[in-house]
Amino acid sequence: MQGSFAAVREFLAGYARIPEEEIRHFLGLTRLVRFERGEFMTRAGERPREFGLVRSGLIRKFYVTSRGRDVTRGFAAAGELVGAYAALLGRCASQLSVQALEDSSVLVADFEAFERMYDRHPSWNTLGRRVAEALFVEREQRAAELLTLSAEQRYEALLARNSALVERVPQYQIASYLGITPVSLSRIRARRAAPKRVT
Repeated sequence: MQGSFAAVREFLAGYARIPEEEIRHFLGLTRLVRFERGEFMTRAGERPREFGLVRSGLIRKFYVTSRGRDVTRGFAAAGELVGAYAALLGRCASQLSVQALEDSSVLVADFEAFERMYDRHPSWNTLGRRVAEALFVEREQRAAELLTLSAEQRYEALLARNSALVERVPQYQIASYLGITPVSLSRIRARRAAPKRVT
């Protein structure tokens, strides 16, 4: 689990100063789970019990509309948290599905066991608050982009954040994430690829 310790310590360092003995205790609550491409970590309608830190691979989070259309909520790559957080907090069935887009390894922990860590050391409370704040900011940014930016601007913002993601994810899922049709995305990509005219 040495590799897992290093990965967890690196992730935690971005949010709080957690003593190494606390990190080791937390690792004792985790297990490394391998998800094959297409396998679900959580399906909509299920009550999730676990969340995880992606070690390798790529995970997609999505909703399914009443008409059966997938709407991509986001992605999680190596070094990022993944889980159906609203359902975990609410102890209820998830509206979100969480699925491996690639063969993936995820360090998984029971959410309720993690919550009990808050009573062990004050640093875990700091971590929980800062992660919640980061998730809130990410959701606000996502909502602002969908409401205020053009489709092309949203695509450019995605490229600025994570250009490699665009090469790893099917284009129809990128289009779904951006809130546009695959045809619209193809037109945006074609315009960006077209040589600039010299006047």
